[in-house]
Amino acid sequence: MTYSVGWRTRGHVLHPDDQLDLLRFDVDDLNQVIKNAAAAAPAYRSVVEQGGRAAGTLVLPVSCFAVTDFWTPEKLAEQQKYRHYRLGTASVLVSNGFDVWPTETYLDGRPDRRNEVHYDVIVRDVTRAHLATLAAGTSAERAAVRDELRPRFQSLLALLSEPRSLRRST
Repeated sequence: MTYSVGWRTRGHVLHPDDQLDLLRFDVDDLNQVIKNAAAAAPAYRSVVEQGGRAAGTLVLPVSCFAVTDFWTPEKLAEQQKYRHYRLGTASVLVSNGFDVWPTETYLDGRPDRRNEVHYDVIVRDVTRAHLATLAAGTSAERAAVRDELRPRFQSLLALLSEPRSLRRST
């Protein structure tokens, strides 16, 4: 399966002082969040310049969604395995140094149905060495890189609400 990312120019527009909530699924295992961000990083090479970074910069993204009247947490979770989510106010994330990029994602060329409200919170820039070690380093080397990256991810998670349960129809 091929994962790709584009800069979103349509759909929901987030303003720098926006009090809107951004929703994040899957934050229970911080090591897994770091691994997922590292695995996704190469797909973001195509959008780093639109995000204000130099060409070739590698970033660690954390996928989020704007919560709107239509795109409720339950609607965003449809066809997904998630049971919990956390919320963070967009303006709070931005004021704490996190870039929030409007992106759209594709799996094997097919767009995610939620793309109109998709955003990525950019946790930090990384080097090719970080990604190579996380992908193929020894267990100790991978743990050392995760330890280096962990504080910035913890800073992001500290700005999000406690986990909230999704109301699922049975």
